[in-house]
Amino acid sequence: MPEFIQAAEEKGLMSPDIYRAPGMEGKNFIFTWAGLLAFGAHIKPGDDMEIMKKKAEKEVVRLTPHFWWRDEDQLEVHQYVPAVRRHPATNRPVFFNSLAGWYGTAYDRGATDPPYTGDDGMAFPPATYADGTPIPKKYLHCIWEITQESAVMAKLEEGDLVLVDNY
Repeated sequence: MPEFIQAAEEKGLMSPDIYRAPGMEGKNFIFTWAGLLAFGAHIKPGDDMEIMKKKAEKEVVRLTPHFWWRDEDQLEVHQYVPAVRRHPATNRPVFFNSLAGWYGTAYDRGATDPPYTGDDGMAFPPATYADGTPIPKKYLHCIWEITQESAVMAKLEEGDLVLVDNY
């Protein structure tokens, strides 16, 4: 897909995420914006919603300034990232981004077409090029297929250690 890689490298990518409020988890997606794996590192039991939001915002802005609160205390976050990066040791270009994971989650939930709502009621807005133009679904699906085909399964036992070059 050289035409896609060229466009993605030139334009960059925009990855949108919508996080539900605490207590509103989806049946297949347990994360909320208040969780430790999202933006809740400093939220304490007993914090009210407004305090929780202020604490979450301090974490979000470390990632991106592009966020806003939606209805039902949902948090929408847009990250603008390069599609291709250089490996720090080899300096070779690497297609390093979250498109495959994002699309795969939406695909698994049946949310790759408008209105981009999954079988659990969660919203999965599509990633776009950073200039806002849509990425054709055929490219997103192909990226996901390549990722599935190249995945390496490792049978691990307690005490095993796996080192991964994340690039």
